[in-house]
Amino acid sequence: MEKEASTYTIKVKTNMNTAEIADLLSKEKIIDDAAEFEAYMNDRDFSKKIQIGEFVVTNNMTYRQLANTLTH
Repeated sequence: MEKEASTYTIKVKTNMNTAEIADLLSKEKIIDDAAEFEAYMNDRDFSKKIQIGEFVVTNNMTYRQLANTLTH
């Protein structure tokens, strides 16, 4: 059964780190595993490219889609 899509607008602030972003996404049920997402971001160097601002994300986005959203 497909889970109902939920949308969340994440506000990325200056000096926010990947762990904080992963925790937020986890709390909002966008991702299941904060540590796994943080590792994904770090392993692929997305962590250094995260942009400041507001991003609309959904719980059916892949890690890659989330990473692309947060870094553009």
